Amino acid sequence: RVAMTFDDGPHPEDTPAILEILERSRVRATFFMVGERARAHPDLARRVAAAGHEIAVHSDTHPWWFSLAGPRRLRREVRGAARTLEDLTRRPPRFFRPPMGHKNLFLREELAAAGLRMATWTARSYDTLAPPSDRIRDKLLARATPGGILLLHEGVRHGPAEASPTVAALAAIIEGL
Repeated sequence: RVAMTFDDGPHPEDTPAILEILERSRVRATFFMVGERARAHPDLARRVAAAGHEIAVHSDTHPWWFSLAGPRRLRREVRGAARTLEDLTRRPPRFFRPPMGHKNLFLREELAAAGLRMATWTARSYDTLAPPSDRIRDKLLARATPGGILLLHEGVRHGPAEASPTVAALAAIIEGL
């Protein structure tokens, strides 16, 4: 078994498509959601939770400067998102993944105070660079190991009118696993 995770959602196009593929395959996943995106798409956050998937925290605004934040700003990023996700799903989140995997000097203490555990990944496909779906599939399958955590993203596009290569790769990744 591996843990399949999705960062940066919810996304109005990708989240429903991912949920459909996961349901067809009878697979559960963890969705690391951004608080402001969950507030923008509350029905999608609720839908993910109602489908039995784990909802986890990926910060409130996904700032590029996350690793540089002071204690107060970090607290807002962690607790603001956690509060949003609990309010929307009626389940307290258990896990936190820092934006871009960047840690922060004050993060361990803040996660302990918020009752969250850090979760990173063991295999990634670099799908944020929008490679073709077959490359996403091949990279993840080559790096997947028993007990591993696979990292995928929502909302990645080559261009505005194109479909997500991550979503396009998902069924083949599940089949390959």
